[in-house]
Amino acid sequence: MRRFLLSMFLLLGLGCCQTGCWDRFEVEDLEIVQALAVERAPEGRVRLYVQSISPKHMVRSSGGVTSIVSEEPYRNRSIVSDTVFEAIRDLARQSPRRLFFIPNELVLVSEAYAREVGIGEVLDIMERNPEARRIAWLAVAQGDLAALLDEPGRLVPIPSMNILEMIKRQNLTDQFATIRVGDFIELLENEGTQPYTGMVRLIPNEAKLQEEVDLVPEPDLNIEMNGTAVFREDKMVGWLSPRESRGLLWLRGEVKGGRSIKVMDSLTEKPVTLQILHAKTKLRPDIREGQIYIIVDLQVESRVVETRGPLNLGKPEVLRRLEDEQAEVIKAEIEAALTKAQQEYGVDVFGFGEVVHRHYPQEWKEMKKEWGAFFPRVQVGYQIKSIISRTGEFSRPVFRD
Repeated sequence: MRRFLLSMFLLLGLGCCQTGCWDRFEVEDLEIVQALAVERAPEGRVRLYVQSISPKHMVRSSGGVTSIVSEEPYRNRSIVSDTVFEAIRDLARQSPRRLFFIPNELVLVSEAYAREVGIGEVLDIMERNPEARRIAWLAVAQGDLAALLDEPGRLVPIPSMNILEMIKRQNLTDQFATIRVGDFIELLENEGTQPYTGMVRLIPNEAKLQEEVDLVPEPDLNIEMNGTAVFREDKMVGWLSPRESRGLLWLRGEVKGGRSIKVMDSLTEKPVTLQILHAKTKLRPDIREGQIYIIVDLQVESRVVETRGPLNLGKPEVLRRLEDEQAEVIKAEIEAALTKAQQEYGVDVFGFGEVVHRHYPQEWKEMKKEWGAFFPRVQVGYQIKSIISRTGEFSRPVFRD
């Protein structure tokens, strides 16, 4: 009897330790949301879009590349409501399955909504919803948001995935600066900087022929990442061009290896293309007689990937000229971004205020409330160390003039 009671006690104890599956959902019962988008609707209301993908349409190959096996690999839904939260709830009326937001990787906001309303409500939902992901990418959409979400590509047929693949490879061009939702929120909460993120749009497909010869026709439009939106608090106030976006990334120390720089040899006036191997930026503040200075310490190492003229790269003086030209190109990109941010928008997206706060905490207490007035008057100096460490297997070009 004692053995029986002991066995029953152990069985009951083990049962209490087992995890349950009370909140489990079958994949077939879910509508997997890949992207969420918001724009203005008439009468001050909100239009919400979700782009979802059915698991039945996805096949993952052994190489890790996802392919689509259905003629309709994605589904767009939209609804108009008074708030973003109500719109998310109201969408349940349109779907026979439960909308599942955990896999969501992309949040798009129309330019008009970002400028006129601000994206604070969208971010608030992302913060409070347990299914929302702070690691989702955030971008501002130029033009027709509905058309953008319904423009499949040839290689990546799902529009949101197409955008995501471009964002994940932004270090190859550094012509836009897209950040994640969580990073945007952190910039909003930081007193010494203002947020920013990349912009996306549709452009005509120049590769499309008048008469298609392929079995699968080329799309009329292509999706393109196009510069960077800059914000004051949660409202968009302006746009940095691709060149100005590179200047922003230089100042924030976000330039990694991979992107190219085109320089012009000052003696022969022949173009040379360089590829960045390593880059490092450090900002040093200085306050003298009430004037704020920011010194940009920048180190960049690159290699020669293409020459367009008879340059002897084996000569030290030739490399020094190219290194000087590289430094000038970088400085010009930075100054283009500075001019736009300081003179036109008056928003510190570079983090100058954050640097001043770290090095001059007492002075910052007096400056922070009026940093918007101090920032346009900040003077910037440069110390750029430019190195070209590799010239390839040939020090001379393979052709002659």
